[in-house]
Parts: sequence; C-alpha cells; structure tokens
Amino acid sequence: DNFQPSWKGIHIVDYSGSGEVQIFDTETFYHTHIVNTFENGTGVVMDVGAYASVPFARTPALVRDLFLNKNCRDEQDGRAF
Repeated sequence: DNFQPSWKGIHIVDYSGSGEVQIFDTETFYHTHIVNTFENGTGVVMDVGAYASVPFARTPALVRDLFLNKNCRDEQDGRAF
C-alpha cells in the first residue's frame, strides 16, 4: 500500500535565500493538489482541499462525470472538508 501513515506536519521552506524550514503540526489529512499558497502581511495562506481518508477512488473528486452531478457530489462520504 502506497499510503502508509507517515504524517510529519506541514513544512514551509523559505526559498528566498535562508532555506529555513518551518514545521506546523496539524491533524493528519490527505490532499490531491495545493490550489493556492501565498504569503501575506499576517503569514502564509494555504487553500487546499483536505480529506480525512485517502481520496484516490472513484469519487466526484476525481471522476469528471461524477463531479458534474451535484447530487452525487453532495452525497459523497469523505468529501473534502
């Protein structure tokens, strides 16, 4: 199984020169794609679809025809939170 538990938090790397790594310990979650991450005046903002379990299955998150069906999306167990 490729999805063995190995959560080590969220790591943010400073690519502007220092290479400093900040680690944020959060609840474990799975994600398929980081949509938007940026720094603003108060910190780092990460906009991500997070899942409590592995989302790689035949679900509206990954199957276009299911995604386009709102009823199917709304009824899905384990959808992003």
